[in-house]
This record gives sequence, structure tokens and C-alpha cells, in this order.
Amino acid sequence: MATTSTATGSRALFRALVDPEWRPDDGTGLTASLRRRVHAVAARAQMFDPTTPDALRAVETVSLERLSVSRERALGVAASSAGDDQVVNKALLDLAPFTLTTGFALANLTGPWNAEQPYALAALRILAADVGHGQPLSSRADSYLEILRRRRLIDAGAHLQQTAADARICEGAFALPAALMLMARFPESCAGFLLGATLYLRSVGLLPVYLALGDEAGDLRGPVLDLGRDPRSGGPGPREAAVEAVREFVAAYPSRGAEVSAGYLWCRAGVETLHDRALNVLERWADPAEAVIDLFRRRRREAAVYHDGSALGGKTLQHFFAPGADPADLLEQLAASRYVKPGNPDRSPLVNGLISTRGGMFRIFSTEDVAVLRRWILALPNGSRGGGEHREGLRDGPRDGSALWADDPLVPAVAGEPVGDPARLGIREAYRSLLHRETGAAEHAYAVRYAADWLARAAQGLSRCPLPAAWEPAVLAPWLQEQHERQDAAFQAGSDSLTEERLKDDSLGLAPLVLIDGAWLIGFTSPDLATSVVGYPLFNTYWDELGNGVIAENHPRIYRDLIDSMVPAIAETGSAGFAHDPRLSDGNFALPVFWLSIGRLPRTHQPEILGLNLAMELSGVGGGYRSTRQALKRFGYSTLFVDLHNTIDNIATGHSAWAAAGIDAFMTDLPGPARAAAWERVRTGFVALNPPPLTRKQQLSLTFRRKASAR
Repeated sequence: MATTSTATGSRALFRALVDPEWRPDDGTGLTASLRRRVHAVAARAQMFDPTTPDALRAVETVSLERLSVSRERALGVAASSAGDDQVVNKALLDLAPFTLTTGFALANLTGPWNAEQPYALAALRILAADVGHGQPLSSRADSYLEILRRRRLIDAGAHLQQTAADARICEGAFALPAALMLMARFPESCAGFLLGATLYLRSVGLLPVYLALGDEAGDLRGPVLDLGRDPRSGGPGPREAAVEAVREFVAAYPSRGAEVSAGYLWCRAGVETLHDRALNVLERWADPAEAVIDLFRRRRREAAVYHDGSALGGKTLQHFFAPGADPADLLEQLAASRYVKPGNPDRSPLVNGLISTRGGMFRIFSTEDVAVLRRWILALPNGSRGGGEHREGLRDGPRDGSALWADDPLVPAVAGEPVGDPARLGIREAYRSLLHRETGAAEHAYAVRYAADWLARAAQGLSRCPLPAAWEPAVLAPWLQEQHERQDAAFQAGSDSLTEERLKDDSLGLAPLVLIDGAWLIGFTSPDLATSVVGYPLFNTYWDELGNGVIAENHPRIYRDLIDSMVPAIAETGSAGFAHDPRLSDGNFALPVFWLSIGRLPRTHQPEILGLNLAMELSGVGGGYRSTRQALKRFGYSTLFVDLHNTIDNIATGHSAWAAAGIDAFMTDLPGPARAAAWERVRTGFVALNPPPLTRKQQLSLTFRRKASAR
């Protein structure tokens, strides 16, 4: 079994990386290639110490000076294109891949393996700002999408797959964003480079290329497109967090400071290239003929099918649409034809009669296409039939603006990694391995299989699922209230008979689970999911579990402090010492491995994750947390962890309510016939928090399948 996805250019790589579940190579060869390319750029620049304020200020000053030329050019484009919709549209389109994906560089920098480390939490704060702090449709990208909507260009960004497929966008526009997105898939081996790139992007303020948008940018020239500022508050939070992340990373890994510097200089070179090539295209686009040539280039294949009987200049139109034909030749013939009245689009059949409801080209051109053609016709000299000097000018450069910005990948071609034989991992080693985002194909295959097996087991327990048998728009709110009252009743009827030793044993046994709090939601740090109507409450929950990026409020750290006060200190979560701690049983790792497995599959198992999330957030509210609090208080231990969760998970405005809201948003968007199957999957996810034990027959079947797949 092997993956079949292959990315051979920046656009294809960008398209693949939009999917949070797509897997490139495990990094053995690819990360080495990435490192060589980044260091090759850094070697041509002066390295610096990113943790020294004076050195950082000096390199930032140089970076801003280097962008000053681009700033003047961008202002020139904005001035010359004032009122010229086609130039502004081209700017918006070519900037879309970069603008819509800046947060992806940070999406994987925080995970269960480093959730207690200050550098990771600082990086998470930057991501949270980019995606709108977990509010729906309020990310930096969403603000840019609003501009696209106003100009009817939304098909370029309604989904990032559409961005990748949009032929109007130059190939080279995908190079830098694809490189950053790919590097983000290796958040451990490339962490220094990613933090260096982040430091550059968050330090230089508003990138000058955005000025080419002219007045169309409006208030986006403020905090929204300034990556160093919080788009909601306007404060300098992201820039400050980037500096903090770098400082803490180098403090934790002193030998990797050079990686940060290299990443900064590499990203600077990439942004400067983006500026230069984008502005080259926009300056070229000032010629109205350029946009028409690009239109012909994009439509030539479909046009060739229908024009065998039409002729221009003594040649069939199919001749002009043949591969290798010069689009400028067709433009010259059209300008001299009866279809075009130079300087007067209103009288030109090409953009009125031919595209009318009774014309032979009805709906062939979009509204934007017609605007492109009208602009060109209007610019033709009155009475001119061929363009003269204008035609010769087109011969001076490439036939279309896109060729001015051809793909120049910043990373090598990437093929999907062969899966091979899934590793026969023991549960403890699986836990230790799956803590990481950057794993091999065998470990990933293990996770996929483990999640499927666990969910199949959970499905056997649907008969005891307390969720309503069918979903209706208003069913979850009163159901939550009923469950809350039941849990309160159980608490009131319970007895406070837990011994201190049992309390210690139970608390330690939960450590593999609680120290990865939120792991089932890790996939929702992908920016497009984090800001979606269904995904934003899940990202917000994950953001809360890690203390909103503040180490003192970080839930795993709070729980670690509690455990350390009860028993001899436990090892770091990702260490062999923790995974093989003799005080822990194999059973203590079973549910945590499920969390780590399903968290990798936010699209494949979205309904099940929604159900699991509700079960988890509701599980202790009003009952279990209060019982545990009594025991902790009786024996003199801190009650902070359970106090925090009993409030933050509340059913009115807390995580339980958010979990229900995510489910409602997901179910509401489904057509009626699909709801029953989806609701069963949600209920299966709910049961998966505490599935029924395997029968002997199920255990034998599972063992047989695992052995067969490992052969």
C-alpha cells in the first residue's frame, strides 16, 4: 500500500498541502534538502544573533531598507492603475496564495510533544491572532476574501483548492507560500527555520506589495494585512510573540540559533522575490492587451474545439488557438476585424452582439472577461486596425504576464511517501511516537488503523449512547441541561470515601491522557478549519486547553504540577522515561493513543471528533470534577485543575456549549437524507470516550487483522 499523491511544482504542492491529512515524505531526504536551500540563501547574507535586541534591530532596519524600493514601485503601480480594475484584480489574484495562507507556517508548531514549552505557546498566540482568536470567518484571510467578494473574484479563494486551481494566478505566486506550508509539515526538524521566517514576517510590518492594491485595500492597510499586528486589536502582539518564541526556542535549543537566522534571511529573500516578480507582472498589466493575451492563453484549449469554421486574416480560428500559437497574433487580427471598433467597445460586436442571448458566444465570457476585452478595445487608437507600435511592443517580452512570473520552486518536488509495512508498535511506543506531528508513514498507518478499530468498537455500544436518537436543530441545549442535572444528582448521592493512595494512583494513571489535553483537536489548528463555522469552537477549545498560549494557565503544566506534588516527579511527556514509567499500565495509554490517532484525521473523522469532543467536555462538569475537588482538598492538594475545568467546560458558555454548537453547525449544513448517517457517526464519537470492552471474538479478530497487516 502506498500513497499516490505527487507534487511536482509549487501550484501542485500548494494544492496538496491545503489538505491537513496529506503526507509528504517523512523528512529524511526532504528536510535535508530544505535545510540546504535555506542555508544557501543565508550564506549569501550576514548571519545574526536573533536573540540579541541590537542585532535584531539592525537586521530589521536593513530589511525595511531593502523593501523601500518595492514600496516606491508598489505606490507607482497603485497611482498608475487608479481606476483600472484589471490591474487591481490581477494584484488581488496574485497575492491571494500568500495572503490566504500566512498562518499555515504556524499551524503545526505546537502539539502534544511541546505543549508545555514557552516557545510553542508563543507561536500558538500568533496563530490564534491570525485566525481571529477562534471566531468564525474573522481571520486575516477572511478579511482578504471580503475584498475578493466585492470584486466578484471570490472563486479564487472561496476554498484554497480553488485558489490553487485558478489559472488567472501566476505560477510563481505559489512558490513562497508552498515552501512555507511544506516546511510547516516538519515542525520539529524545521522549527528554527519556521520561527526565523515568522520573525521576519512579523517584524517588517505591512509588506509594500499590498500597496499595489491602491484604494481597494481600504482599512486592510491597517492591522489586517500587517502581520506584526493583531488584526482585531491593532496591537503589536504577533511581533512581540515572534520575538518571544525565538528567544525561548534558542534558550531551549542553544545550538539551533543559526537556524533561526537562516530562516529569517531565507524568508526575506523569498518575500523580496515575491515583491519584484509580482510588480513586474502588474507593471506589464498596465498594457490592456496583456490581460487579453492572458485570457486567450487560458481559454485556448476549449476555444479550439468550436472554431474550425471561423476565419480571421485568411486563417481558421483554430490556427490561432493551436498549441504554440502566439496569442498576440490573434489579438492583432481581432483588432483589424469587423468584431472590434477601436476605441468604441459599445459598438464592437465582440462584446455586445456576439455575447448576447441570441449571439453565438452567449455566456462564453464571464463578466470579468468582458471587462478585460472592453478595456483593451477602449485603449485601441481610433481608426487603427492593427496596433502598429503597440503590436511591436508586445514582441519585446513574453506573450503574457504570467510568463514573467513562472514557477521557480523554493523547495524540491515532493512525492507521497510509500507506507510500507506498518510498524508493530507496542502501545507505549505508539504513544511516544504519535505525540509528534512529524512521524513516518508506518506510524501514521498505525494511527489510521488504531482510530478505525477504536471507532468500530465504539459503534458496538451505540445502544447505550445517551445522546438523542435523532438530531433536531434545538435538541442539544435541553439535553445538555438534563445531563448536567444528572451529573449533579450523582455527585450529591456519592460518598467522599476515596483514600489518598487511590487518589494518587488514579491521578497518576490519568497523566498520559491529561498531559495531552486537547490532542483530539490538534487537526483544527489548520487555519482553514480553525476559522470555519464548524471548526472555530474546536480551535477555541484547543486554544483554551493550552492556556491561551500562557504557560501559567497551560492545562498540561497545571496537571504536571499537581502530579509532582503527589508522587515523585514524572518524566517529560515525550520521553522514554514517561512512556515506560512502571507506575503506569499499558491500559493508561489506550485512550490517549486514540486521541493522538484521531486528531491526525480532522476531515476523515470530523463527525466522530465532534461527538468525542462533546463527550470529553461534558464528562466531569457538575459531578466528577466536584468529587475530585473534595478529595484533593481533603488531602491538602491543589484544586486548581478541577476548579478550572468545572468552570471552563460549563454547559452555558463554556466548552460543553461550544461542543454542541460545533455539532449543530455541522448537522445544519447537511441535507436531510444525510443527517441520519452523520448523526450516527457523531454518536459513535461520543461513545468512543468510553467504548464497551472487546468481546473475546472481537479481540481475536483484531489480533488477526493486525498481524495480517504487519506481514
